[in-house]
Amino acid sequence: MKEQEITKMELLLTLNDKIIVQRFYNVKGYNPNSKNSLELYEFLSEVKEDLALDLKTKTVIYMMDNMNH
Repeated sequence: MKEQEITKMELLLTLNDKIIVQRFYNVKGYNPNSKNSLELYEFLSEVKEDLALDLKTKTVIYMMDNMNH
């Protein structure tokens, strides 16, 4: 079995210029041309929209649960 080259990657999420998530991981068979692909852009845009909606929903629920306290 041929060994694949492993590329070290970092996932970094920030909020107001503060790091909220930082993860390091390895990717086997990484294609450097993929970093500028439309598919990656669309995927990350969808992740961003999903995260924003989830955070807004949780904020509203929290505010409603605590509005009389």
